[in-house]
Amino acid sequence: MDMEKTLAASREIDVILGVCNYVQQSEEELNKLIELILKGEKKVGERASWVLTKLADTHPELISPYLNKLLSHLKNSANETINRNIIRCLENIDPEKTDQDLAFEICYQYFENKSNPIAVRVFAMSFLSKIALKYPEFREELILLIEDEMPYASPAFKSRGMKVLKLLKTPSGRH
Repeated sequence: MDMEKTLAASREIDVILGVCNYVQQSEEELNKLIELILKGEKKVGERASWVLTKLADTHPELISPYLNKLLSHLKNSANETINRNIIRCLENIDPEKTDQDLAFEICYQYFENKSNPIAVRVFAMSFLSKIALKYPEFREELILLIEDEMPYASPAFKSRGMKVLKLLKTPSGRH
């Protein structure tokens, strides 16, 4: 399969899922997908990042080795679609599988920046909550940040914020 041509030609969900299934078969093809995200043409990179989200939903262990590279890419990327999709992938990832300092720094910046799209901010919030469950000193800070924003937040932010607050305020960190 010529992944670049396939992704350039179509944005149909069947094609995205087909590419997702294809890259699961080979580390070499997964490497190519990551390179398309990092260095490919805009449209192809965006579609490749969509494939990555589907892969993260079903096989997060396959993308774990690439996370630090993808997170580093976020520092200089202006492509909102790719950025959103990379941060979305983190929802399915154990923070232990990342450079936690780098992941925390990036997600905190995306969460704090109110000009970022809501989807990016709530995906970052979800990952930050996973880190906060492991580090109680950060748990209280994240609770305060979310609570401060709740009165002014969009419905999507409020919905995710309430779920995250419930999780963070539960002593065991479980529902």
